[in-house]
Amino acid sequence: MFLFPLEKHKGFTLLELLVALAILSIVALTALKNNSSMIANASYLRDKTVAHWVAMNKAAELRLAGQLVVDDGQEGKTVMAERRWNWQVTGKATQDPDIQLVNIEVWSELSDKAELSDKGTSLASLSMYLGQQ
Repeated sequence: MFLFPLEKHKGFTLLELLVALAILSIVALTALKNNSSMIANASYLRDKTVAHWVAMNKAAELRLAGQLVVDDGQEGKTVMAERRWNWQVTGKATQDPDIQLVNIEVWSELSDKAELSDKGTSLASLSMYLGQQ
């Protein structure tokens, strides 16, 4: 009987393939986690930017009105970027009776105001001095 020498097979073993797949899946999961984090941050930054625009618009309206904010402040709703935004304006007296420190806070209607006020946070906050003409 004629015996052939055993040929060495070329290729990967099952264990090597499993290790490679495990490494590849870890890399893919890390990339997916980073992408979802970036998407969440982009959404938050978009909301924060639009809320700041709402605050700036309200500040411009107050300046154009030329009147000081009453003691109990003002609250209202505005639509911008196809969403509803709640805002609150409060005024504080200064040493000059014709000038007032005005604070404007804006939050999304989707968020709960009580929850935000407990934390002391809003999406946008703007302070300005307002003078009476």
